[in-house]
Amino acid sequence: MSSDTAKKIFLGVTAAYFVGYAFMLVLGVELVLSHSDVAELFGMALAAVPFVIGIMAMPAKDRLPWLFFFATEIFLFIGEGAWSFYKHVLEVSPGNLSWCDAFYIASTTSCIVGIFAFMRKIGMEKVGQFSVDLFVSLAAAAGLLCVFLVFPALKDVSEVTWEVVLQVA
Repeated sequence: MSSDTAKKIFLGVTAAYFVGYAFMLVLGVELVLSHSDVAELFGMALAAVPFVIGIMAMPAKDRLPWLFFFATEIFLFIGEGAWSFYKHVLEVSPGNLSWCDAFYIASTTSCIVGIFAFMRKIGMEKVGQFSVDLFVSLAAAAGLLCVFLVFPALKDVSEVTWEVVLQVA
């Protein structure tokens, strides 16, 4: 299969994914809320394709940060997959401090290591510019996470426990 054919197939599958997700939204928000984790798993699997192709096309000396970012995606995929398995197949909650959380923590750690590896690769002269861009992006992401995840998770909390701290982290 040629590179152009592979790109067309990948773009077609990606477009079908977005159309399918939009169709789920049209059918109802409840469907998205109850099955968004399954859609996320498919999206993560789909995102693995350009990761692998891109990493394989890079010179070996430039791969390290991207290998950590790919590991981030794999850890997150395993954690989300296990959580989805509990939710949809076993129809139970894995609870707080489950083994799924170990993969979520590993994904966060891998991403942070990847960022540091990327900063080391770009050189000290560009770290300032990169840090400003990273800070702005993280501030925006943190704001959205607080509004949509942290504040709702803390709404019914009467005391702060290690489970609550891990959930917020």
